[in-house]
Amino acid sequence: MFRQLGLPAWVALYLFAVPLAIIVGVSISDPLAPTSLLALAMIIGLGVAPIVLRFYHESLIVAWNSALVIFFLPGRPTLAMALVALCLLMAVVNRAMVRQPLMLPARSITAPLLVLGAVVFLTAAISGGVTGRAFGGEMWGARRYAATVFGIIGFFALASRPVPVERAGLLTALFFLSAVTSALGDLAYSMGWEYLFLILSTDVAILQAASEYFGSFVRLTGVCWAAWAVFNFLLMRYGISGLLDFTRPHRLILAIAAFAGTMLGGYRSYIVLSALLIGILFLLEGLHRTKVLAVAIALGALTLGLVLPNVRSLPLAFQRSLSILPVDIDPVAKHDAQGTLDWRFEMWKAVIPEVPQYLLIGKGFAYSGTDYYLTQEAFRRGLIRASYEDTIISGNYHNGILTLIIPFGIWGVLAFIWFCTAACRALIRNYRYGDTRLKTLNRFLLASFLMRLIFYVGVYGQFDLDIATFTGLIGMSVAVNGGIRSPVEAPVSAPTAPAPEPTFPRRRRRIGPSLNPA
Repeated sequence: MFRQLGLPAWVALYLFAVPLAIIVGVSISDPLAPTSLLALAMIIGLGVAPIVLRFYHESLIVAWNSALVIFFLPGRPTLAMALVALCLLMAVVNRAMVRQPLMLPARSITAPLLVLGAVVFLTAAISGGVTGRAFGGEMWGARRYAATVFGIIGFFALASRPVPVERAGLLTALFFLSAVTSALGDLAYSMGWEYLFLILSTDVAILQAASEYFGSFVRLTGVCWAAWAVFNFLLMRYGISGLLDFTRPHRLILAIAAFAGTMLGGYRSYIVLSALLIGILFLLEGLHRTKVLAVAIALGALTLGLVLPNVRSLPLAFQRSLSILPVDIDPVAKHDAQGTLDWRFEMWKAVIPEVPQYLLIGKGFAYSGTDYYLTQEAFRRGLIRASYEDTIISGNYHNGILTLIIPFGIWGVLAFIWFCTAACRALIRNYRYGDTRLKTLNRFLLASFLMRLIFYVGVYGQFDLDIATFTGLIGMSVAVNGGIRSPVEAPVSAPTAPAPEPTFPRRRRRIGPSLNPA
């Protein structure tokens, strides 16, 4: 039509863009109005929709550990939750279009996850359903149910499509490195950039604000998580032997810097996690039988010799992290660390006697928001002395087994043990019989799963959050290996032909003078 009128293309573009810009400008004039947020979400969604629909599986892998949220939905779910739903929808649509039955990936892992999901569903139905603060209900706990369901069905979304071997390393790196976005929460809170929390989770900012309000020093949880992601990426990419390659010293320097960054969160657990991960990788790589072990011990002793004498000059968060070691730290950091440890022991003593009560029928995640609020107020006013009463009401017992057996009983524990057994078996098979190009990657996924499992059972855990960690690791292993490998599918190197014997030109033996004058 514009060509018939003799108008150039840029005029047609302006006739369309100017009214659209006016409408958008009026819609988002008040940034806090619900209509403005909805209009902004629609604009962003229309812009990224073609990319997401084309690379929805890759988008889920990248967003799995990120701190991005969808602000215009109730409860502010994470971006990964929405992409899980999109992946499953696309899987169903693709199967319907090609007229093939919907096949569940990795049946040995699918069965325990389905049983675990059934236990969660039945427990929620028996204990009063799923309600939450975001929906205006007096009973809270919907967010924990959503996180648990996300962890369960997220495995099927990750494993729904295989990842080509050529892109396995890149996507797995982005899978871990996406947690770097957590550092933006600390940055936004420190700089006062509240608008960034439209797309970022506020969990990190709440933890930083709590450390400033209740404690005497700042703990940068987002920076800690970001540094841990970098540390995991380096171990996944190079392994222990690659980091100790002194011809490339920048790898080891970057790994030490990333490990030091985890100390800024003030969490003693990251020293335990790092020791477990490095120890398991040492065993899997067979370095404990080589001279590398002596080099690693000498390097660790040198690092401790440089750090421990100067520990008092380090930030208090760093000193709190090192409080797990027998070192002399600042009394403020020592008192804070010892206080949380005593707090957990007292809470466990109060909670463990309740385990038989919920052994057959679990308590579920639902709890009264009114009771939670009144308990917090009673503690503030000094009416109760136990500071863990509100934590007991919310069900966050700071122990992996307790956060599983009390909400879902013995049936949840048995289903989880079944899942962990099947997952370990699948990770071992993929490590042994997978593509040789993925050897380092598969080794790290196995070591990371074992590290998380040992830490969850023996040190600290929260089931509704950790289940996504476990299913994410095994889901990535199934995706990059195209399923669960078996000895029959193991790549067999082609027999090499024996190298031909070298031939050399023979010099003619001259006997007497040559008869040829040339």
